[in-house]
Amino acid sequence: DDPLIGLAVAVELEAAGHRVLGPACDRGAAMELIRNDRPDVALVDIDLGEGGDGVALAQDLRRAGVAPVFASGEGERARAHREAAFAWLAKPYAPEAAVRSLEAIQAALKGLRPACPPELEWFMT
Repeated sequence: DDPLIGLAVAVELEAAGHRVLGPACDRGAAMELIRNDRPDVALVDIDLGEGGDGVALAQDLRRAGVAPVFASGEGERARAHREAAFAWLAKPYAPEAAVRSLEAIQAALKGLRPACPPELEWFMT
């Protein structure tokens, strides 16, 4: 993502009590980050630019036991690859929307049925 937006989201998540790994600028860096410190959830941009394909990264993360969430403005592509991600957080979004979405996703991973924030679309049930 844009480095300033990524930083703002990271600051907001940390202020809400979440631990943030990264950011990672490409698929290899993301997989290296989770090698020794496995997060529950990863926000993944579909378009990693020069860093590769976010859909492939999401598939790698799922195989590694991490719940990927597409954080992208590419809704059509996110929906076309819904099997790769737990949910889609539609861009543009405010940093506090990332917090709401992450908390809903974490609750769902624990087997609860949280309300879905308006910026989020569930893919996995």
